[in-house]
Amino acid sequence: MSDCNKLDILKVEKLLNLRRSTVFILLVIVLFFFNVVEPLQKKERIVVLTIFLIIYLLYLLVTVKMNDKGKFRSIWWIGFLLDASLISVLISFNGQIMSPYVLLYPVAMIGAAPSCPRVSDFVIAGFVGHVSYALGIFAFMGNLSFYLDFQFWTVGIISGIVFLCTVQLVQSLIKRQAELLTLTRKLEEKNKKLETAAITDGLTGLYNHKAFWERLEQEYESAKRKKYKLTVIMIDTDFFKLYNDTMGHLKGDELLVQLSKLMKENVRIGDIVFRYGGDEFAIILPETNIKEGIHIAERLRDKVASFSFEKRDLMPESKVTISIGIACYPDDADNIKDLVNRADNALYAAKNSNKNQVQAYRSLLKEMQNKGSSNEDILKTMEVMISIINSKDRYTAGHCERVANYARAIGEKLSFDEERLGILTYAALLHDIGKIEIDKKILNKLGPLDKDEWADIKGHPIYGIKILEAILASKKLLPAIKHHHERYDGKGYPDGLPGEKIPLEARILALADSFDAMLSDRPYRLSLGIEKALKELQENAGQQFDPELVAVFLEILEEARVAV
Repeated sequence: MSDCNKLDILKVEKLLNLRRSTVFILLVIVLFFFNVVEPLQKKERIVVLTIFLIIYLLYLLVTVKMNDKGKFRSIWWIGFLLDASLISVLISFNGQIMSPYVLLYPVAMIGAAPSCPRVSDFVIAGFVGHVSYALGIFAFMGNLSFYLDFQFWTVGIISGIVFLCTVQLVQSLIKRQAELLTLTRKLEEKNKKLETAAITDGLTGLYNHKAFWERLEQEYESAKRKKYKLTVIMIDTDFFKLYNDTMGHLKGDELLVQLSKLMKENVRIGDIVFRYGGDEFAIILPETNIKEGIHIAERLRDKVASFSFEKRDLMPESKVTISIGIACYPDDADNIKDLVNRADNALYAAKNSNKNQVQAYRSLLKEMQNKGSSNEDILKTMEVMISIINSKDRYTAGHCERVANYARAIGEKLSFDEERLGILTYAALLHDIGKIEIDKKILNKLGPLDKDEWADIKGHPIYGIKILEAILASKKLLPAIKHHHERYDGKGYPDGLPGEKIPLEARILALADSFDAMLSDRPYRLSLGIEKALKELQENAGQQFDPELVAVFLEILEEARVAV
């Protein structure tokens, strides 16, 4: 009995009691009309039965409203006494020891089983049933002579045995059902834990990469349906590898936990923070435009930069910082993949601009479209192709647009007219289009390339020309793309052209392309940083780069006309 008492089976009790009560009422009605043989007594018997049924219905109503197991036990006892009284009255109608109404006793007693009765309950229930049976016969006969009748005791003993067997059977079924309910709950809890673990980062407790894409899909569909803006923030921890290598992986993990806590504490209710991977985080900002997103991102950046992390003096500028990129739907992208890619592009622009910055996505293509460029077909083609390149080589995501910005600034400094500036910009945006033909594993290889892999990489300018010749009507930008890896000293590729034999636009692209590569983190090395990159330009002027263009570019950078 103790095990049964531990189980929460109130619903089972209610269900069984209602079933039993329904069966009991139906049996009463059927047996009553089958055993009414004297028409003169029929009316008064119906009145008595009606009164009992009304009381019984009130009792059932109270039972259904019960929410406490302890009270339910008391209610069952009231119901059982009511059952026994009704059976006694019915037996008094015909006074038969073998009355068919005796069959109602086991039905009435079944209600005891769900309440997990004690031994005393069995004894009392049996005694009450016996007394009500005897009173019914006594009410009809007016004496107790039946009490010594063999049939009377036979019925009593058989009823008791049926009662005990029924109770044991029902209790066994209830216990089995309760065990199944308990097992089901445990399985549900385990499944819930597994589901939570599948979308939760074990270190920080934030939602993980998988959860990010699932939730972004939901928020995107909602934003599209309700026509509101949706902003995504991508975050990268600056110089985390340095901190991790210096302090050890345990301290690195502690730093990530502290960063995740800071982010959760400094976003709005409704914003969702994720650990995107490694030292990267992402935040989804529902119903948020780019201006609001920048405000939130700047607050996060400032909170992190001013927080007293352990041993932060070991980091550059003696503080832990983050770089942040932002993009907004539908302004910057019309699907979630492009939205994340563009926030990622903005993040890498922030990292390449001395880090500890917030950068919103800026589309040079869109700006050119807004200016009413006549080369609409070229712009659409470029947008698709750049997206393909970025998806294959994440480490140079946004690279083409950054190169285009640098190249355009140089062209403006050299007083290029608008047509020539346009050609230079298009060429810069498409200069790596040939990488579409190169295996993604080669583009993202961590170690040095072998001879065949390097030959494949060196072939990308030619691959690009073949692609563009087939789809572009204008061929003016092709020479710049073909020769953007030539060197001023003639040691470049694909044709080994020296000095001014290299088209001017190609020399500009070579300079802008190399500079951005120096500032980008690659699988095999970290960014050189702005100071080292400038030094590399100066040291390679006249060898790798056109010295006059290097001087122009350094002047541009000094004037801060291009953010670096």
